[in-house]
Amino acid sequence: MKHSGWWISNLWLAIIFIGVSGWIWLRGVDGAGIVQTPKMKLMALLIWAIFVAMIVVIEWIVWLVR
Repeated sequence: MKHSGWWISNLWLAIIFIGVSGWIWLRGVDGAGIVQTPKMKLMALLIWAIFVAMIVVIEWIVWLVR
């Protein structure tokens, strides 16, 4: 299978993304002891999604250059 390493790394990235997203959404208090409201949870998920999107964009650039 061509590019099987890419598929495996993207699968792991998806699993980690789903796991961390669930953890962010289900936690009641963050690391600083602040109670998480739905608005704060959405902001944390947005920041997490932007971080993961940057990783995906870097992967695409590397894949296109290759």
